[in-house]
Amino acid sequence: MDRNWETNSHAPDITTLFLTHAHIGLLSRLTRDGFNGPIFTTPSTVDLADALLRDSAEIQMENAKYKRRRHEREKRIPKHSVEPLFTVADVDRVLTQFQVFPYGQHLFLSDELTVVFTK
Repeated sequence: MDRNWETNSHAPDITTLFLTHAHIGLLSRLTRDGFNGPIFTTPSTVDLADALLRDSAEIQMENAKYKRRRHEREKRIPKHSVEPLFTVADVDRVLTQFQVFPYGQHLFLSDELTVVFTK
């Protein structure tokens, strides 16, 4: 749990991400921490990621609000921040980084690297 709250110091050094399935993980948090490169994915993955990221952000924000109220009521000092790991604004920002490529289309990144999404 502690590692989720740590800033990813490598985020600004990452140049490109390939999202092969609708795995949300801490994608929005990575962007918040400084990743600003393209995220290559497929049309169906971006649709699912949009819904999953937004839902997760809403849950993160509601959980943070609940924890703040509980800690205030119990007069406790939390071990971790009571801020959400990421917000809807973070999701909006990360979604602008998505670049959609259909299955079977060749994505030429350099002379040495070509990517093709397959089913």
